Amino acid sequence: MVVLLGLDILSALVSRLQERFKAQVGTVLPSLLDRLGDAKDLVREQDQALLLKIMEQAANPQYVWDRILGGFKHKNFRTREGICLCLIATLNASGAQSLTLSKIVPHICNLLGDPNSQVRDAAINSLVEIYRHVGERVRADLSKKGLPQSRLNIIFTKFDEVQKSGTMIQGSGDLRHSVPLRSDATPPKTRSRPWPCKADRSHEPSSEIFLVWSELPGAAQRYSLSSESMLQLRPLQCCR
Repeated sequence: MVVLLGLDILSALVSRLQERFKAQVGTVLPSLLDRLGDAKDLVREQDQALLLKIMEQAANPQYVWDRILGGFKHKNFRTREGICLCLIATLNASGAQSLTLSKIVPHICNLLGDPNSQVRDAAINSLVEIYRHVGERVRADLSKKGLPQSRLNIIFTKFDEVQKSGTMIQGSGDLRHSVPLRSDATPPKTRSRPWPCKADRSHEPSSEIFLVWSELPGAAQRYSLSSESMLQLRPLQCCR
């Protein structure tokens, strides 16, 4: 499938470029946001995995989330559901300290009244996951949001169930934010080797970025993509 192949190519680029891929994040995110609403489960799963990979290897989670908040208002209900599921996955992968949750919670609260039941359920589940990581501050914050009491009762009941289950995250953080992240902060587990100094030109990347096709499933040829061509990528170009 062309879409899956496009996601594989982008994944290979992230693996190869690491932090240098950050310059392309704004270009590819609109397409990846749309693919969260794809009709095929496999595409949605691989798309979410690629978003998490970008947060781990190319740009910190808050940098990415600042650029995909529009997904909470997306016209496709699967995208609105998928953005909630992606938030849950981000919390489990990077922790609450990696996000400014106070920017995200209002969007989730809006989805509690979504016309689609799957979206409403995903919104509740994402709030429960935030509670599991942050603790009672979430309950206090939601009480001030003007939500219907019947809806709050459902959410708070789930909070109580999580608390009794013993699955709360140790050292739960602050809903407002735990540790501020700079947009240029180095994400964990990204560098496999030190950056070359500016004076050392022998180690700088060449004008061509080579994709080893054997890194992609079922492929056996080697292709090259010029850096100039890569910079001209447009949303959906690789994902159609």
